[in-house]
Amino acid sequence: RSYPITKSEEVVGEPATSNKMALLLAHAMQSSFKARYTAEEYERKMPEERHCLMDLEIGLLLNRSWQPRRFVMTRDALHFAFSEKDVEIDHIPLAEIVQVGIMNPAESNSSKRSFKTTSSELNAKKSFRKASMATVTCANASGLQTIHISTETGGYNSGRAYYLQAENNDITVHLLGEIKEKSKAARKRLANRNFLQRSQRRLNKVYESTPVQFIIILVIWLNFGVTIIESQLNDQLREGSESEMSLLMDRLNAAFIAFFIAELAVNVCSNWYIPFITNPWNIFDAIVIITSFLLAFIPGQPAGLKTSFQALRVLRVLGKTDNFRKIISALAVALVPVLSVFFILILIVSIGSVLAVSMFGHQYQQHFAMFDLAFVTLFFVTAGEPWPDEFRQLNEEGKVNWSVMSFCFIYTVATYWIFLQVCFTVLLDNFIAASAQMSLLKKLSDAQIQKSEQEMRNPLEPLLVTLAMDFSDDQDLSDRLQRLYE
Repeated sequence: RSYPITKSEEVVGEPATSNKMALLLAHAMQSSFKARYTAEEYERKMPEERHCLMDLEIGLLLNRSWQPRRFVMTRDALHFAFSEKDVEIDHIPLAEIVQVGIMNPAESNSSKRSFKTTSSELNAKKSFRKASMATVTCANASGLQTIHISTETGGYNSGRAYYLQAENNDITVHLLGEIKEKSKAARKRLANRNFLQRSQRRLNKVYESTPVQFIIILVIWLNFGVTIIESQLNDQLREGSESEMSLLMDRLNAAFIAFFIAELAVNVCSNWYIPFITNPWNIFDAIVIITSFLLAFIPGQPAGLKTSFQALRVLRVLGKTDNFRKIISALAVALVPVLSVFFILILIVSIGSVLAVSMFGHQYQQHFAMFDLAFVTLFFVTAGEPWPDEFRQLNEEGKVNWSVMSFCFIYTVATYWIFLQVCFTVLLDNFIAASAQMSLLKKLSDAQIQKSEQEMRNPLEPLLVTLAMDFSDDQDLSDRLQRLYE
């Protein structure tokens, strides 16, 4: 929004340039606010009806006058919007309400009387008791009771005081009771949640640290080395199942599984819930570790299956190293476009198999008697194997067998020279593009984090946000800015 500076906006008794500077400051504040917050945050919707505990019209004291506002209470916050609108303009986290009370009409002549509160924080009490005479008188001019809310100094509302008025005193008293009850419950939930979150953050910081990840990777490689040794000594271990070497291998495998189970438990606790289940590497780790545990301690399982999952554990290294993870992620993205080309290649192999059965099925029955034999033969040829020896391009007289030669030529050109090259080209092109995009996103993310860490937070930001959103018209904004310089 833009606010043209007109002569009618000049404040009587003040130079016009002073008010123009104030309005320009307001425009700059709004531009800064819009640049700092995204459109989604700037036009945040009010809570859905199923989350609303209370939804009513109230009066909110702004600039010594009551402004009609839509008021919605949820289990976590008090939300404000313009009347009959669905875009939130402000909210108060219930857990950050440090003081709430009733201001009766009879108390408008005294600002020294303290009110019943739900918190004993010193700053909130001082703010509560120092409500100006003009504000209290304006709040109670209508004869209705007023709810006064004080917020945390370091919270979302930066210690701002709110004055609310309902349609009548009965609704006001009921609203006060609901705010007190829900605020107390929200603070209790926040205290419990904060303890768990702090503990989870500390555990995650330790788990993601370089020394811990290095130890995990080292143990994975050691486990793979033991698996190689066990495969090398497979015959000896099979013959002497009760030998010292066999017992040593079993104990080492049990120790590795115990270590991986403990590592998985720490990973789950430090990243639960959404960060864990949305990471494919965590899901892969959980499947491999749990399956290895079941195969190791449940009797009657095939030995080959047990060894296979022991070998699969080394693949977990790919998810522990950034470079490996980047390569695998880029390959996963690049494989999706290749599937369409691969489908065409399989279709060509199938068509060639049908033609081979109809043309050579009676002559070369070992390879082309049926569709499945022809498909397997042509698939191995496509993979690089030579044509079968019986499938000769020359006949018994030493002349060219044009039917066989033509089939081999057309099939080779279609598969080797065209579609295999297309597959490799598409795979490489998409891999390079995905890798470059991931690198760019990583750089942008690191730059944003660095900028956020280095950026000094403006101490006037709560004031600027309030001015940018709560004014009713141009004159109201001009009056507010003028009072800043008084």
